[in-house]
Amino acid sequence: MAKSLAFWLEGIKGAKPDIDLHVNYWLLHQNTDRELSYLDIGVKFQGLHDVRGKDKGSINIYFPFKVNKENYYPNLGELVCSRTDLIQTIFNSRHKSTVNSSNTSVDIEFESEKEGVLRVFTQISCSPENGGVRIVDTDEGSTLLFPLKLFNTTRKVATNFGSESESLPGYIRFRIKLNSNETKVISQSYKHTDSIILSRLESTEIVDFRLNEVRDLPGIIQSKDLIGAGIKNIHFFLIREVDSEYKQAHANFHRCRLLEKELWNEYLSLDLKENMAPKQMLIYHWKESGKKLEIASRKKKPAPKEAYASIEKFTAFAKFSKITVTYKNLLLFVMFALLIGAVSGAMGNVLYNFVRDAGGAFLNYVSYFYGLHVSK
Repeated sequence: MAKSLAFWLEGIKGAKPDIDLHVNYWLLHQNTDRELSYLDIGVKFQGLHDVRGKDKGSINIYFPFKVNKENYYPNLGELVCSRTDLIQTIFNSRHKSTVNSSNTSVDIEFESEKEGVLRVFTQISCSPENGGVRIVDTDEGSTLLFPLKLFNTTRKVATNFGSESESLPGYIRFRIKLNSNETKVISQSYKHTDSIILSRLESTEIVDFRLNEVRDLPGIIQSKDLIGAGIKNIHFFLIREVDSEYKQAHANFHRCRLLEKELWNEYLSLDLKENMAPKQMLIYHWKESGKKLEIASRKKKPAPKEAYASIEKFTAFAKFSKITVTYKNLLLFVMFALLIGAVSGAMGNVLYNFVRDAGGAFLNYVSYFYGLHVSK
């Protein structure tokens, strides 16, 4: 049974926040000896202010499984900022410059004026004793809590009258490595019941990603202000091997394309010695944006600034089929072939001996009666 993730904000005041969520679900080599399952989360935020001077405010993400220091990888932002090709690919915009704004953040400037400058926070390790990221466990899962005091999004900008403060959009990115049981929370694989009889190796794979789906959340998470999370855009990326055949989804995907192994292999490898990426990968992209609000002034004129409603919940469903051959399958085939050979050989010997004995007895019988006939 699929369960839901959750995203919410705590201790926020002031203007309504703008949140963009980027979710990359890497589901590769499922049901094989080289299974790889990652959940990469990117949060782009702006307009977040604490109630009490950045002591209580936080970004919270709930996972319906246990998260710990072993499966939480906080260094994706640092890796992305170290490579121009990853910056341009992930943010889909031409890179202009990169500047270390502090020991914990990097300012990325894009050529597009619309994109402007983005501050990426690279130090989001789990260190609750130092006021850093915390993991809060519940009976059914874990919540990653990111204190807002970690994220200083202001910078000084020179003007004709000196300098003034400017607020930049912030960005964090991290990874959760999923084991086989945790993968089943988001996706399931079903083998056909007639696979043994018909010698079929095809399996059906279902991906059912849910966010802020209240009915699929535990009570303690349902009580959070999920509607006020301020999510304006959600981008869900599903990465599969090319031999996983796409069947259907909850909606038409925005786009689909091949991924470059040379570009993504280092990004995927948690160990430099690993070579995790398959030869060819396809990425499917679904996106959802909040509806545009029609706001007018007192004089019945359109508001000067466009406003969008927040996304209350999100679901991504996709169905695939795949032919999977594992070492176990190969071993079973070899053993079955040897068994068939042994049985057929034994049956051949039995049949040969039967024919030989029966034929000999018949000839003796014919010879005996022929002899009697001749003697008469």
